[in-house]
Amino acid sequence: MKSFQLILGLMLAVLLFGTIGCKKDSIDLPSLAADYSADVPVAWNSLIEIIDRYSPGYRPPAASRMFGYIGLAAYEAAVPGMPDNKSLGNHFSGLFLPVADPHLEYHWPSAVNAAYHYMLVNAYPHISDSDKLRIQTLDQTMEQSLAASTETEVYNRSRVFGEAVAEAVFSWSKNDLSGHEAYLDPFPVSYQPPQGPGKWQPTWPDYTPALFPYWGQVRTFAMNSSDIIAKEPLAWSEDPNSQLFKQAKEIYDVVNAIQSGQNVEGMWIGEFWSDDFQDVTFTPAGRWIAITTQIMKLENRVWMLPLRYTQKLEWQWLTRL
Repeated sequence: MKSFQLILGLMLAVLLFGTIGCKKDSIDLPSLAADYSADVPVAWNSLIEIIDRYSPGYRPPAASRMFGYIGLAAYEAAVPGMPDNKSLGNHFSGLFLPVADPHLEYHWPSAVNAAYHYMLVNAYPHISDSDKLRIQTLDQTMEQSLAASTETEVYNRSRVFGEAVAEAVFSWSKNDLSGHEAYLDPFPVSYQPPQGPGKWQPTWPDYTPALFPYWGQVRTFAMNSSDIIAKEPLAWSEDPNSQLFKQAKEIYDVVNAIQSGQNVEGMWIGEFWSDDFQDVTFTPAGRWIAITTQIMKLENRVWMLPLRYTQKLEWQWLTRL
């Protein structure tokens, strides 16, 4: 049920994307998040897709958990500029968020940029130096553009606020002892799978140990543990007429058809949605981040967005037509 973490994170991203619209010719005071384009969240989420692909230990579901926290921080950094939206801080026990001064002006893209930067730096301290440089390069590129588009005092205030929000969210993440740094040990040797018919065991070809076997102890995000009601799994059975056996046989037949070359389309579909190879694909959670970002680009909400990240770590930009 920790998929609720990813779902909420995506909902927050959609709210953020949908609210940060096209830039107006003039900005009334106080400014609204809707006065600005979605450049900042789209650029950061595009980078998250790269970080997710190469970050050790951040396999599902750890990736989806952190995406939820990152999405929450970005949303809370902009929600004071969304009069029709509300902060979610009161819904999470132990989360204490800073409050923006309603009498002061804020530049919401700068606040959101600071929140993303803080979260990525602290959530991924173990990634490669080249990926750390990607994070710093994007932040500096955004800083230069954002600082030039608003008054220095407003920019500094906004960045401080965004960082403070992200720091509060990340500190709250630390209180979840089972989930916060679980990525450091995704295959704990302390876990010994149960024995007996129908019990999970490592399987061919690589006999990989259980991935995050203690994940059930992680703090829930959008629901309380008492609210989660799951159906009982199908009873183990080796009877060919049982529902469990029929479902397993269906999968077995599909896999055999693909491996024998009889289902080429199924092979391509499986490879497209696999999302399970570190350094090759991002995680399933990263897939949904990518889809959300693509929707934003297709809806033409982005004024300027990264076209590609070169090997020389230089951002190339594509201006909206």
